[in-house]
Amino acid sequence: ARAVWWSPGETFGIRSGAEVQPEEARRAFAGHDPAGSGRALTQAQGRKDGSQRRAAFDLNMSLPKSVSV
Repeated sequence: ARAVWWSPGETFGIRSGAEVQPEEARRAFAGHDPAGSGRALTQAQGRKDGSQRRAAFDLNMSLPKSVSV
C-alpha cells in the first residue's frame, strides 16, 4: 500500500508529501526513527491517566453519487 507523509515542514528527516515505505511508516507510528536506527522519537507510550498516544489519523472522504465532476 502507498503511504504519503504529511507534516508541517520536514519531520524526522522526511519531507512533507514524500512517499514512504510501509516499514518506515510502521516504525514512525510505533515511536521509533523511521530510518531504522532504533532511536525513540517519543517518551513512554502510556500516560499517567492510562490513555495512549494517537500516532496518526486515516481520513477517507468521498462525494455522494449525485455529485458529478
